[in-house]
Amino acid sequence: MIPASAIMTFSNVQHHISRFFPWLAGPLFFGLLALFLGQDANWDLRNYHLYNPFAFLHHRLDFDMVPAQVANFYNPLLHIPFYGAVMFLPPMLTGFLLGAVQGLNFPILVGIGRSVMGEEQEHPPWHYYLAAFIGLLGAGTLAELGTTFGDNLISIPLLSSLWLLLANFQQLRQEKTTIYNVLLF
Repeated sequence: MIPASAIMTFSNVQHHISRFFPWLAGPLFFGLLALFLGQDANWDLRNYHLYNPFAFLHHRLDFDMVPAQVANFYNPLLHIPFYGAVMFLPPMLTGFLLGAVQGLNFPILVGIGRSVMGEEQEHPPWHYYLAAFIGLLGAGTLAELGTTFGDNLISIPLLSSLWLLLANFQQLRQEKTTIYNVLLF
């Protein structure tokens, strides 16, 4: 016999699916879109996005005399995962993974939408999905999708921080000392 606590109602299942769906659909869609848009061949990639991680990992920073001009001094840590993917994975998989990681902005924007618009009782889940999708249709986002520019990657922790603040806004508002601590931090 199945315990009553283990039986999920249809609304509970629908609620769990609406929470899980963006985490699967966003990366999958944007990974496939990155493949459709084709291989990246921008100047920064050719100039330093591959060279800087190579030089960092192979201890060439002291030997090669500024081959990437001023970009030689940029922090290479952002591009090390891409360099590893280029070296060890097939090109199509590398392109898909780059777009999929950038697609993690979608579920984060859905979470921000939930925090701003309210929960499912007030709005159907497709409102959050539509708002997040529109948020990712900007010219800058689409132009950099599947590329090695860091904007679509740096936005992930930035938007996650905003989501965290918005999701806990009521609690932070009630605890004024916490707000002051957050602002001072």
